[in-house]
Amino acid sequence: GVYHDQLLYQLRDGSFAPKRMEQALRKLVQRHEILRTSFYMEETDRPIQVVWRQVELPIEEIDLRDQDETEQSLTISAHLEEDRKRPFNMKKGPLWRMKVFYLGREQVVLGWIVHHALMDGWSVASFMTELIDVYFHLAKGEVQLPELGSRYVDFVAEEQVLSGRESWARYWKEELEGYKRLELPTVGKGSSTLIRELEASFLPAIKELARREQTTPKTVALSAYLVMMHLMSYDSDLTVGLIENNRPQLEDGEQVLGCFLNTVPFRVRMDEVDSYRSLLRYVHAKHIELKQYGRYPFQEIVRAIGERSGDENPVTDVLFNFVDFHVYDRLDERLGFREESFERTNTLFDFTLSTTYDRLEVRLTSAMPQAEAERWVRCYERILSVMLEDPAQEIDKYILLDEDERNRLFEGFNDTRASYPRDATLVSLFEEQAARQGDRVAVKRGERVLTYRELNEEANRLAHALRERGLARE
Repeated sequence: GVYHDQLLYQLRDGSFAPKRMEQALRKLVQRHEILRTSFYMEETDRPIQVVWRQVELPIEEIDLRDQDETEQSLTISAHLEEDRKRPFNMKKGPLWRMKVFYLGREQVVLGWIVHHALMDGWSVASFMTELIDVYFHLAKGEVQLPELGSRYVDFVAEEQVLSGRESWARYWKEELEGYKRLELPTVGKGSSTLIRELEASFLPAIKELARREQTTPKTVALSAYLVMMHLMSYDSDLTVGLIENNRPQLEDGEQVLGCFLNTVPFRVRMDEVDSYRSLLRYVHAKHIELKQYGRYPFQEIVRAIGERSGDENPVTDVLFNFVDFHVYDRLDERLGFREESFERTNTLFDFTLSTTYDRLEVRLTSAMPQAEAERWVRCYERILSVMLEDPAQEIDKYILLDEDERNRLFEGFNDTRASYPRDATLVSLFEEQAARQGDRVAVKRGERVLTYRELNEEANRLAHALRERGLARE
């Protein structure tokens, strides 16, 4: 189903204890209300979130220890594919399930499958970190988890207050007046995810550029993305979806689980900037605006601008997200993220840049063919490289061409050299062309077209007229 997230983690534990894992999971389910939550979407005027006192723990164990590594990967993929055919019932919790794959004596893969309405990426990272911490601590004795200082319901209450701010509705109505939906040049049916780790040198260079320009790594990464969308779509007025984290600044706020994300329409006019530096400043200023107006719920923005999209996503089909789940750093070597993980959304172009584990990784989920998605990622790398090298330079519309393509364009296509008699004049060469191909078009202006023969005759008439008025060669 849509927003059906499947995340795989490699757990390193020489004596994995499934009962202890179940005990740890039960403690977290009792501590975090979101793990006992379901939704009623259509029964009332507005969706209702229901928190249950207790829920079952849907844990499935799959033993793959008799298979080799290749067979194990294929079997895990098959299980995930079959699981995707089982969408969650939003009215009946829990909206998550866990699969435990036994690979070897010290190798266990945990599959965490969750509806995205329940948990955003940071919450998933925080949950897995806490789960593994509790699991290992339970081996030493009983674990008591203190009650959190804030709850997800506090965020829901704050959102309801923000939804009523008419001044914010007016801001978004003015900001998006006359916007147009960004059309991608290449889309297909279905979706696939491409994951690529970028050069190791990029991340420290991004941080250094952000420091020098007094902005953030997210602004640098987003600016490169906007250049890519501008050059690949041929549009100057861009409106993309920017994922913003609206997690409230409350006591224990980083530990509260839930979905705190908001999709914010981010509109830029590329004809108002010339260099990468001016774009960085432009995007930085927009980000400052969003510190306030970006907290306005997306559905309220859609309502404010009177959007009626039918089967389309409101406002945009392209998303940019910048994430750094540094909470994983607490796990050391006990837990590793596996790339077989799967996340499905209903957008056509979902571009995520992650700096988790101090690596720069692109995750592109799109309706594009694999080769085309690869080309977009290469274009992003090229733009980022140029920006990091010299942010003062102008944004070059030919930057997307590799060296061979540039040579063909600037040298091959412009190589119009031809051999001709060195003692011939320009006039005699033109008259030769008029005699040889007189019916071919020579010039065109507006509706008027002249062939080589007609142009030659016009030139002769003009020359004779000038001679009759006394003009002659000096």
